Amino acid sequence: MATSLISSQPVDASPGPSGYFTDTAWRSYSEFPGHNAVVALSKTAPTPLRTGVQWQTPEFDAVPLSRQPLGTQAFGGMVNAAVTMTQNLGNGVGVSAWGRDIYAASSAGYIYAVNALTGHMQWKFRTLNVDMSNPLVAHDTVYAGTGNVAFNFPALMTFAAGQPTVRGGGYGGVYALNAQTGQLRWFHPLSGEQMPTPALYRGTLYFANGNGYFYALSAATGKTQWKLLLGGFDSMSSTTIWTNPLTHQSYAILGTTEPNVLNAINLSTHRLAWTLTVPGITLTGMGDSTPTYSRTANMLIESESVRMESGSNGQTSNFGVYGINPQTGAVVWQDSLGRGSVPAAYRGAVSTSHNGIVYVSDTATSTLFAINAKTGTVLWHSAIPNVLSAGAGRGAPTYADGIIWIATAQNINAFNARTGDLLNSYHVGGRFGIVNPVIAGGTMYIDNSYDWIMAIPLKKIVPQLRL
Repeated sequence: MATSLISSQPVDASPGPSGYFTDTAWRSYSEFPGHNAVVALSKTAPTPLRTGVQWQTPEFDAVPLSRQPLGTQAFGGMVNAAVTMTQNLGNGVGVSAWGRDIYAASSAGYIYAVNALTGHMQWKFRTLNVDMSNPLVAHDTVYAGTGNVAFNFPALMTFAAGQPTVRGGGYGGVYALNAQTGQLRWFHPLSGEQMPTPALYRGTLYFANGNGYFYALSAATGKTQWKLLLGGFDSMSSTTIWTNPLTHQSYAILGTTEPNVLNAINLSTHRLAWTLTVPGITLTGMGDSTPTYSRTANMLIESESVRMESGSNGQTSNFGVYGINPQTGAVVWQDSLGRGSVPAAYRGAVSTSHNGIVYVSDTATSTLFAINAKTGTVLWHSAIPNVLSAGAGRGAPTYADGIIWIATAQNINAFNARTGDLLNSYHVGGRFGIVNPVIAGGTMYIDNSYDWIMAIPLKKIVPQLRL
């Protein structure tokens, strides 16, 4: 129960006049190819949503927000324990907003629908495995993947040898659920994990997963329309759809590991249009990083942890951001943002594009950057406060009301979008994984690794804000 602090052919169909949000569908990771998750309120939305509502809804395995990460000694220190919580208990990525509800997928093995106004849990659905994708919602249907990060021993050995392998232990697949009731519409089983978020485009779900294939599934039936062997596995790189503004041809763009490449797939020919390799990427690299598209600059943005080195102070890594021509896959510009401590597990960061500017965190130095998407010129950079360890700022920032909002460690941080000045660091507790704030009216919706879904008034975070 929430702790409230206030007294069929698939198309991107509207949720109807009673919905709180105007967006007709949540089609991809962070909703848009630019990953700026700002949702407009409908004319009939209740007034409290415009000024900001506050509630905290515990999920199945919720841990008190004041508690330090569990199993610190058992899992090799606080950093690894926190990662283990994200991968096995809480919410690894952000929420989705559609109709009257907020939707979330939890690593505890549940998909949730929570009322956006009150935080009341509408329904929860038990899945077969860990859920770490951003739920998609359209045509009164929720789509979410299941599957974990595990390698079995043979897969681990082939990965260590640099050979193609399958990531994911146990069951994997994609669910389609009734958005109003949580009842199962269909389930498509898959070998390998399904942590990457698909893209819903013209009635088809497009995604790669842990078994080395790229899939096109009918959103209505869950049946495979076609698939393409990529070879490398996709860990958490969600699909970004790019449509050529001149030819109107559409492509699915995503990363894979072993080989560690960025892939562009022609959705008409069902073949690879191009691949891009970036030297020196660490760990699962491209297979973890979700590409961002800046429409203003017509540029793909990829951000990666690269070039690990060992020194007197231990192992360090650099952080690279790349501007890529979406038609050819050629690197147009690249920035080296700084060297610092090696983050645990997921080492990259998801960027956000707004009005030709890319906002992204260097996870090696826990620094937020604003970069011109067309030229790669750094406009400003600002240290992220209150970090617990290397890796702060992995989730996409959100631009709203002239402010960059970003969830890191235990805090929501707000920066002046023009200057980079820190406006406030608002303590929430728990820990934020690769989550992005979703903003609607005067409210931020967010989840975390402690298995909570929350609504926070923007004016609680920045009291001087004028909505």
